[in-house]
Amino acid sequence: MRFQGIRAYLLHSLALACALSSAVAWAGALEPDIACIAKSCGLPLAGCALDHSCRTSLGCVQTCTADDPDARQTCLIGCVEATPSAQYDTLTACIVEHSCLPKTKPRACPWPRRPNAMAPVTLSDLEGSWQVVRGLSPAYDCWPCQTMKFTQQTPNQSRYDYEYMVKAPALSRISCSVSTMLGDTGDPILGRFKETYLAHGVVGHDDWFVLSHPHPDYALLYYCGASAMDSYQGAAVITRHPDAEVPTAVQEAFRQALKEADFSPPVTLEAFCPLDHRTCPG
Repeated sequence: MRFQGIRAYLLHSLALACALSSAVAWAGALEPDIACIAKSCGLPLAGCALDHSCRTSLGCVQTCTADDPDARQTCLIGCVEATPSAQYDTLTACIVEHSCLPKTKPRACPWPRRPNAMAPVTLSDLEGSWQVVRGLSPAYDCWPCQTMKFTQQTPNQSRYDYEYMVKAPALSRISCSVSTMLGDTGDPILGRFKETYLAHGVVGHDDWFVLSHPHPDYALLYYCGASAMDSYQGAAVITRHPDAEVPTAVQEAFRQALKEADFSPPVTLEAFCPLDHRTCPG
């Protein structure tokens, strides 16, 4: 749901480092250490400069000039996902490995009012495939054809495979690890999970909260996390039946869960974007 932002940010940093043209800065962006990139990542930088897909993305990101942060981030994500490049991946990994990005304190991310009183959900309840039918973050949760697949590997850990579509008909994919959140006594905290992912050289960590699970085939997830250069939050309505309307009773349960979470600022179900899975491959 938010892995795409890593690629968008790092490619923007690359645009600065390559000095191909003046990239447009946006509120809250980190300025990379261009001297560090040139000194430590010269070979990957040259490889990226010679790669057509990477150059295409570099040109594209400089068109992302909207004043609205979500619109700007969505544009950046679209640019880098539409033209994937192995040379780009190698370069971004090098940038992070050599600490060419400044260290920053993550922005505060609101948690539910009672974080340890979530829906009584375990990894076994999440097992299998789910589709996102509504998303909260315009930049991370509103891409079409989002699929979440959980495969439990140990009692407290699952593999999480995530797919989404930026440019039809291709799907972007990433694999992560989701672990049960354990309390001070070592017992699982139901409905709480920790996610760890590695996307293009960048490690990220998310806190997941299952706000509501009123039916075995429907759930409302909220997440809050950070990577080396960004912090973020979002939420998703997930289902095992993407072509069916979410039942009215389930929607009411989700609304009540959001109200009880008492986020600041408040979050309502009506703020979520709808996703259409009818044209998705497979």
